[in-house]
Formats: sequence, structure tokens, C-alpha cells
Amino acid sequence: MSGSKNKDGAYRERKRIERHRYYSRTANKYPPHLWTDEEEKMVMEHTVPDSELSDKLGRSVKSIQEKRRRIRRYAEAGKPLHQKPRTTQQLDEKFYEAAKLWKEGKIPALEGARRCGMPNSSFRSRANRLYAEKEKPE
Repeated sequence: MSGSKNKDGAYRERKRIERHRYYSRTANKYPPHLWTDEEEKMVMEHTVPDSELSDKLGRSVKSIQEKRRRIRRYAEAGKPLHQKPRTTQQLDEKFYEAAKLWKEGKIPALEGARRCGMPNSSFRSRANRLYAEKEKPE
């Protein structure tokens, strides 16, 4: 019985070494970049071996396998793979007036945020960015 454990352990160790060697051929070979819909489609079709797909897509074998696993996991859960981009509130004249008054010290930031209908932290952040970039109101 103990002999089979040693054989099994040796097999697993050899398998781990081979897998590491296989992945290391393409690991850190390609710079990171976003996945395109076409690339995701090719990964899921799985018509060519991952090593060939790696050369074709300019990605590591491990990243291809990980992407395939992630796509399947999201599909099973019924979640969208990509999140919608965040939208930012358009700045109107009220914001520019309130930001100017706040920067001049005539009103507190909380009052300026209330006038614009924005959270206090968002108001201060956007107003600071507005004046830091010298994107002054007209």
C-alpha cells in the first residue's frame, strides 16, 4: 500500500513539473492587453490546441485556459462577462457656480454639493479636478 503512495506522489510531482515547464514557455512572453470579443470567441470554439492559439492571439496558454474557465463560470451563474462602463454625471451651470463659490470660500462644500444634487465627496473631487486642470468655467 505504501508503495502506491510513493508512485502516486512521484507521478504528481512529475506532472506538476511538466505543467510548469509547459506554461513557462509562454508565460511573460506577451504584454498584457484587453480581450476582444473575437479572441473570446476563438477561445470558446477550441478548434486548435491552446499552444497554437497562444501564438495566434499573443497570450499565454495559462491565460487562455483561465479565460475559458472564467467565461464558463460566468455563463453558469447567468452573469454578464463584462460590466457596463460607469457613466459620470454631466456638469451643468449650477455646478460651475457652486464650485466657484466654494473655491472662493463663500459657501461650504456640503452646501455646494446640495445645490448640485451631488454627494459631498463627488462635488469636492470634481471641483478640485476642475481647478487643478485649469478647466475654468466660462
